Amino acid sequence: MHEKCSDARRATKVECSLYATEEAITAVIGGHVDLIPATASSMLPYAQTAKQGSLRIIAIASPQRASGVLAEVPTWKEHGVNVVQDSFRAVMGAKDLSSAQIAYWDSVLSALARSAAWKSDVENNYCVNNYQPSADAGRYLASQYDDFRNELKDLGFVK
Repeated sequence: MHEKCSDARRATKVECSLYATEEAITAVIGGHVDLIPATASSMLPYAQTAKQGSLRIIAIASPQRASGVLAEVPTWKEHGVNVVQDSFRAVMGAKDLSSAQIAYWDSVLSALARSAAWKSDVENNYCVNNYQPSADAGRYLASQYDDFRNELKDLGFVK
């Protein structure tokens, strides 16, 4: 990590693009950018690299610290940055699915979210199991859209 980026709030170059995490991490290690946003689970393969000093995981955006290999990574709030952000997995269907089809997929995905395999994956990837059926998920996505749109307006990116 560059000396000039010892404080994330002073970063001069931030990689925020559609590149794969691996490409973005290569850009950080190569000194082309100061920091990148990435999910905690995508950083797991690089946690050992971070301990060796060629990469530093600055913060996580969760309300509390993670466990395991990420236990020493502070939250953004610990850095004095008022940010808590979740990421989510979503399954989208065609807009013209019937009520019966939606009910079927709600049932299948609800069972999946209760399964031992899913719970293990959630734990191993430092996620939270917050399954929501389609109606709740739709409302959640609409609120996320509104929140992000408002934030982008505040930053001058959206009119």
